[in-house]
Parts: sequence; C-alpha cells; structure tokens
Amino acid sequence: MCSSGGEEQEEQEEHEEEGLSAVETAVLKEFLNPSYLTAQALEAIADRFDEDGSVQLQQFLKPQLAKQLSAAADQSDEVAELGQGRPPAYEAGTAVAGWEPRGPPVKQRYLAFPGVADDSIG
Repeated sequence: MCSSGGEEQEEQEEHEEEGLSAVETAVLKEFLNPSYLTAQALEAIADRFDEDGSVQLQQFLKPQLAKQLSAAADQSDEVAELGQGRPPAYEAGTAVAGWEPRGPPVKQRYLAFPGVADDSIG
C-alpha cells in the first residue's frame, strides 16, 4: 500500500502531537518494548510519574537486548569483584575510560563523565 506525501506528513504530525515523532518511535522500537511507545502508554506513564515521582516499567527493553545488557553487567561485576558480600571499592564501575566516581561512597555515589558539570545533574 502506497501513501501520499500528505498522508505521511499528517501521520508524522499526529505522532508529534502525541509526544513522539514517527522517527523517534521507529528508533526506540529497536530497543524498547513497543507497548510502551503508544500515546496511551506514554500518557499513563507520565501521569504515574507526576503522582508518585517514579515509575517501574516491567519488560521495558526488548528481551534480546535485556539479555545482552544483563550478561555484560554480570561480567563487569565479576571483574570488579562486586556482589560477593563485601562493600564495593569506591572506584568500582570506572573500568570504562572516562567515568569518575562522585559523591560519598555510602550514599548516592554515582559516576560522571568529564565535561559534564556536576550541577547539571538533577
């Protein structure tokens, strides 16, 4: 089925009014569960976030991507000797060049990438 340029333009404008453009949706569908990319789902997620200040999304990533990320995280944890009943080293998680630990080691420690000012983080 072939659509005219006008119909494509209308469809793209409709997506943009709903929050995501057709291009953004197409890119995100490569990584995310498409059920979270509908206008209805996006609105429900935004409403829940407004009410509770956080959301939990089950099966957010596509299964194959989630499996790959989980395996990579497990491997990284093993290299850093994490999850063995003792506190992690302050430098844990910085094996990838460029990341620097910030914050106290026992509360809200995070990694920052140089060039990003600390005050730009929420």
